[in-house]
Amino acid sequence: LKHCNRDEICIKLICKALKGQMLKMSVHAVAARVLEELFLAIPARHTNSLKQEFYGPHVALFASVENEENLKKPSLKNYIEKLPEKKELICEHLLQQILQKGMDKALFHFVYFQELLGEYCEVVDGSKIRTMCGSLVDHSVQLINSRSGARVLSLLAIYGTAKDRRRIMKSLKGYTRSSLLHDCAYLSILVLMNVTDDTVSIYKSVLAELFTQSGEEDDSKSSLIELGVDNNASKLFLFFLTTDLAERKKYLDPLERDLLCGETATIDKEPCSKKNPETRRKEILTYLKTPLLEMCEKHADELLRSIAGSRVLKEVYRQFRPKSLVDAVIGVLNSGSDNNLLEDSVGHHTIKHLLLVDTDHDDPLFATAFAEKVNLSKVAKTNRGAFCLCALLKVKSCRDTIQKAVKVDAVKTSLKKCTEKSNAGFSALLCELQKM
Repeated sequence: LKHCNRDEICIKLICKALKGQMLKMSVHAVAARVLEELFLAIPARHTNSLKQEFYGPHVALFASVENEENLKKPSLKNYIEKLPEKKELICEHLLQQILQKGMDKALFHFVYFQELLGEYCEVVDGSKIRTMCGSLVDHSVQLINSRSGARVLSLLAIYGTAKDRRRIMKSLKGYTRSSLLHDCAYLSILVLMNVTDDTVSIYKSVLAELFTQSGEEDDSKSSLIELGVDNNASKLFLFFLTTDLAERKKYLDPLERDLLCGETATIDKEPCSKKNPETRRKEILTYLKTPLLEMCEKHADELLRSIAGSRVLKEVYRQFRPKSLVDAVIGVLNSGSDNNLLEDSVGHHTIKHLLLVDTDHDDPLFATAFAEKVNLSKVAKTNRGAFCLCALLKVKSCRDTIQKAVKVDAVKTSLKKCTEKSNAGFSALLCELQKM
């Protein structure tokens, strides 16, 4: 499989030899390794016909007789949509012949097995997912090495009992930080925190590990900075910092929205999580507040220049509006370093969005500090800085300051010196100034 996966003739010979053996191999402790390599190394167009055997002989017969559409992407959901009257039969076959046997033989770490678990959980109701918790939750670490496995663990947390969630936390203890930095595992941590009513346990088992410095790290460095600038890990902070659902969804992909922003899951009309989601969010935010403020103040420069970090910094300011953070950002702007923040491709956007946050407040802390402590005439000389001044003009209390510091003629001169591709900021600022 490793050395012949580019040879069409060899691939066909291998697939022909394995035909009819998939069910037996999928639950064999040694043969499962061969299947894992098969699905990872061989293109899907060759293995789709083999994958159909997982769903039972009646499905394989339907797929061969009906049309070629099923061969393109065989999945449990696809076949149930085509054969709704056989849903119970297909699901029971997959559960009894593969999933149950695979769980008994501890095949949790195989990606193909996680995908089959995910397909099953996608089509059955919450009560059946809950019955699987006893066999799966103690192996949470093994499940989260793929997107499908992380989704399965997320559904187990959503539909499981409070005891099941404690067992998941126990299984993941010591792996919280590494899971949040993993491409797939982070999702399970977010969902677990979002549905667990016992926020004290969340603090002790999940957050406490994040707040603790490892022995090799510098004490002057925040324990959260590594997470704050990571595209996936930062979503933990963004999710609990944002109060508006629409704003929260902007930071999430479709699968994350489905698992994190949907209605509270129920089984027999009984909610799986008792506590109000907003109450739970506020309780977790209480634990996060001080460490987040410390991170933003210590690492303002790094966060301002990071796409993920800038989002966290903006939401921290929107939520808590701390003067100490405003001072830290102004300090970076006035540092006089060669790498000017307002000329940074990310940094100037961050400053612009921080200024726009103040348009909704009666006390525009950052906008006022920016207008009073930053050299606006110098800012107006850069194209990207001009965009920031356009945002500042939307704060009514700062307009007079800008009019005094920035002259229309100076902006026109800067505009003439620029090429057409790099003058959008000057053009927008000139337009705004002429309107006043």
